[in-house]
Amino acid sequence: MNDTDIAVVVSIVAVALSLILFYFRSSSSSSSSSSSSSSSSSSTSGASKKKAAALKPVAKSTQSKKKKAVKVLNPKHESCVAELKTGKSIPNSISFDPKGRYVAVACEDRTVRLYEVSLMQTNDHRNFRINIVGDTPVLVRFSPDGSHFLLSLRDSNLFRAYKVLKQKSKSTGKIYEEAREFPCRHDRFINALEMSQTSKYVLSCGSDTSMILWSVKGHVLATVNTKQLANKMATISPDGTLMAAATTMSGVKLWSIEEDKKGEFAEVPKKHWASLSKNGHSAGVNWVSFTSDSKRCVTSSKDGSLKVWSLADRLKNGEAFEPTVSLSCENPSEGLPYGRHALSSDDQQVAVLSGNDIHLWSISSGKLLKKIESAHNGNVTDMTWSSDSDYVLTSATDSTVRVFKVSE
Repeated sequence: MNDTDIAVVVSIVAVALSLILFYFRSSSSSSSSSSSSSSSSSSTSGASKKKAAALKPVAKSTQSKKKKAVKVLNPKHESCVAELKTGKSIPNSISFDPKGRYVAVACEDRTVRLYEVSLMQTNDHRNFRINIVGDTPVLVRFSPDGSHFLLSLRDSNLFRAYKVLKQKSKSTGKIYEEAREFPCRHDRFINALEMSQTSKYVLSCGSDTSMILWSVKGHVLATVNTKQLANKMATISPDGTLMAAATTMSGVKLWSIEEDKKGEFAEVPKKHWASLSKNGHSAGVNWVSFTSDSKRCVTSSKDGSLKVWSLADRLKNGEAFEPTVSLSCENPSEGLPYGRHALSSDDQQVAVLSGNDIHLWSISSGKLLKKIESAHNGNVTDMTWSSDSDYVLTSATDSTVRVFKVSE
């Protein structure tokens, strides 16, 4: 091979190397371009998704509402902190244990349920259930010391006392036991049932015109005929010296409970001791109650007013005494009546029903402190306070018991 041939071969190799180098450079550029295009596409897609998400405020609002629903049981009032559901059964009445252990609920399905207060604001609503055979429980009321509760029965017109045990019975596994049955003495069903704070007396009121004062051992001490067409309800003063009845006629009548020098029951005079009528209501009274010191009486009426009566100057030297109004509160919803009410345990507030709304009044200043509108989706059947006066509990025909926090 001469010099000319060598030069030709070198030229061919150089051209080949140039072509190979050009090929690799083109491939690299194409790959880079493709990667850039893919990244750009991904970025554009991500931006589109963010933009699309930003255009969906309804979904965001719905999610927010779901979170709120977990915290607030009823969006209409954030003060509802607990709800006990009784299934398809209507709760007829409720009572809060003065010791703060249980809430008793008498239900239309012929059961009484004892819910543990310590679990009310959790999802664990375990309860002890009492099955009432052959009758329906109407009223349930704890004794002042929380050791017993009273239970009235609709069909037999009688009531029973149950003892609340300190712990479950090892033999039965129950937290209660029946202590005593008070015989039937009313011709119509019992619409009020209460024990005095002294734990000496029990008062039952029939929906006819009868009131009966009992000893805690089940003996009839006195029977009173109110002579007022029909009784709406009745109550006994905490000190066990007065009985008051709200009837279908205007005003409230009070009867005195007389004791002998030894402090034993003597009699209930047939003639009523006093009437709550002077400067009183212009329509029938729906509910009456006593403060814990028995020195004041509270009435709520169809005329839409709530009145506090002074009983401080009680019967003196055999002279008649006429209670007078010390405070009057008017329903802010003009023209609407006031129904049942419940006094707080510390005597500072009264919760009163106006339809399904709850109005909270100060009974010292007469100021409307709070309104809870549409407390239930059904008619309220009963209302009570917790022993610490921080909560109002209500039961209703919507098969729920609701707990409202009313303290600041």
